[in-house]
Amino acid sequence: MSSSLAILQELITTEQFEPVLVEDVEQQYLQPGQLTIITMHKAKGLDWDYVFLPFLHNDVMPGQLRVPAASQFLGDFNLADVARAQIRAQVHGISPLPTLEQAWQRARELKIAEEYRLLYVAMTRAKRLLWLSAAQRAPYNWHWFDWQHRDRLTSQPPCPILDPMRRQLLPLAAKAAKG
Repeated sequence: MSSSLAILQELITTEQFEPVLVEDVEQQYLQPGQLTIITMHKAKGLDWDYVFLPFLHNDVMPGQLRVPAASQFLGDFNLADVARAQIRAQVHGISPLPTLEQAWQRARELKIAEEYRLLYVAMTRAKRLLWLSAAQRAPYNWHWFDWQHRDRLTSQPPCPILDPMRRQLLPLAAKAAKG
């Protein structure tokens, strides 16, 4: 473990990384009168008057920790996620190291937490209006959806955070509208 970490540290310190210039990003994504469509990942550090976050379904946000068959390691586990959880335990002095099942469960929890942090960042990009949506019926998989075959829509539960947010925000919006 320590030799692996030393090799990774050496790669980081010897590699010549080029900085990303913020001005270029702002010029690309923040043109006046421009409609910008980007992922939540790219929105960090930027903001707009109006932000629309569609397709907030449970299978997308927070999504499922799915491991393709080619990536499976000792069962339904992903070696990278298990190793990451075990390295994290080692670095933080957690003893004994977690089992495969415990490491995989921790990877699931961390993935869900990261997805909600990402959603929070995306939501806080709005200066004037934030619009969140999840259709009651949506494609099973957006990557392979054919708009010509709309009969393939299935019932999709919304992101679990939408209903509690709605319950909290509707009274505030009603109060703001009154005065």
